[in-house]
Amino acid sequence: MKIQTIKKLMMKGWSREELSRAIRIMERAQDSDVAHSHVVYWSVILCVLFGSMLIMSILIPVMLFLEGWFVYFISVLLALIVGAVYVHLIDQIHHITQGHHLFGMTIIPLSSIVILITLVQLTNRISILHGLSVLTNPVYVAMTFGMCMFIPIVGHRLWVSRK
Repeated sequence: MKIQTIKKLMMKGWSREELSRAIRIMERAQDSDVAHSHVVYWSVILCVLFGSMLIMSILIPVMLFLEGWFVYFISVLLALIVGAVYVHLIDQIHHITQGHHLFGMTIIPLSSIVILITLVQLTNRISILHGLSVLTNPVYVAMTFGMCMFIPIVGHRLWVSRK
């Protein structure tokens, strides 16, 4: 509790016992908020990872039947959406440290790259099995997706740091 608030409450007639009780209650509430924020943080990380995997599965039919710039365009669009959702969800959580932000900014795109490489390889195998001539380079699509996921994250960090 701020010193000014304590002085105001003492001027209003609060006893030291009432003040110490109020301070203890507020400290416990803050500790609870921090613990709750960590649970929400890890839930957001897991939901974004699972959601990005579902969103990336949209690329499977695109990669099976289309090739060239359209695959990359859809990949960029989906990456921007996943990045924006992550930024929005993380921005709503209070009481998380800079380290949490850095971890999330690293683990989400990296895991998305690994998942997308796996999906593209799966798609290429399906394409070969069905005699389709469309093959996509998994590394290029995954790197495009991963780098474009950083755009909303870095943009938001720059925006917040300017304020």
